[in-house]
Amino acid sequence: MAKGDKDDAPPWALVLPLTVISCIIAILASPGSAQGPDGYVPRFQSFTAEFALSRRGGPVETELKSALAPLLGQLKGRVLQVGAGTGALLDLYSSTKQVVAAEECPFLLKHLRSIDGTAEIMNMSVTNMSGIPNASIDAVVAVRTLCTANHTAALPEIKRVLKSGGKLVLLEPVIDLGDRAMRRLQMLASPAYEIVSQGCRIDDDLAGILASAGFVLDVSPLSLASASLPILRPHLLGTAQAS
Repeated sequence: MAKGDKDDAPPWALVLPLTVISCIIAILASPGSAQGPDGYVPRFQSFTAEFALSRRGGPVETELKSALAPLLGQLKGRVLQVGAGTGALLDLYSSTKQVVAAEECPFLLKHLRSIDGTAEIMNMSVTNMSGIPNASIDAVVAVRTLCTANHTAALPEIKRVLKSGGKLVLLEPVIDLGDRAMRRLQMLASPAYEIVSQGCRIDDDLAGILASAGFVLDVSPLSLASASLPILRPHLLGTAQAS
């Protein structure tokens, strides 16, 4: 075989492992037998849900609750938390509030329903909140939830259910616009991270997206010190009000 032919040969040592990995990812991302409000959910959600539950009470949850406590403590009226997840924030709401905890992952929904509390549990996604009447919610809370959502569908739904003067309270991972190297790393890593995080993107400029959708922002950047990787630290914390 000529040297040129050898150099042009496929690098099987690299192609084969990548093919196997791609097949595994495709299987995990394919719809399983469990069904959510918008159809069958990917198989990997059972693994990510178990992982989320195993981290209850850990440093990330503790830091998130500490950052959110001042904002959640001043909420009044009827509060809707979208993507309620493991229910970690439910004890931050005052008993005087009417709390609706919405979750679309069937594996986490089962856990939420097992928690003692006064919150109303709904099987619902942020992109389709047809179970909530127009202008009936005083505050929507989204914590690491909008990063998984189709913003084109989710933001109009949030506007629809909020009362006049109502607000969105958010704590979401975002792209680091101030650090070019970090920004590039987040853009490269986001597709892989989505697979292990129920579709959470870490390369969105959420502040820009909300402003373009007509929200008036009162937000500030938050670096989540307890995050396992530097690319997962940039977050946006604050409130947004529909104009």
